Amino acid sequence: MQIRKIAVTAIALFAGTTFALAATKDDAVAMVKKAVAAINADGTGKAYAEINKGGQFVDGEIYVVVSSPDGVTVAHATNPKLVGKKMTACRMSMENSSAKT
Repeated sequence: MQIRKIAVTAIALFAGTTFALAATKDDAVAMVKKAVAAINADGTGKAYAEINKGGQFVDGEIYVVVSSPDGVTVAHATNPKLVGKKMTACRMSMENSSAKT
């Protein structure tokens, strides 16, 4: 079986809240590996649809976001409304607004 290279980055993000049993780096790495395994096994279309449902791709304060190399969100486990949005532009906008305050 040939392994395909995928031109996306899977990111497990930590939410801002801290719980008594806070997530660890190992938890985040495990979540990324789970997402990559799903993409390799099922293909991008099916895997992204599953990620957008949340479910197994959300674990407490860890969740999966998949972005294209140019910063466009292609799957988001906690907010699928962000799919198709270029998040680098959002970050730049937030940085510019905070610089004005």
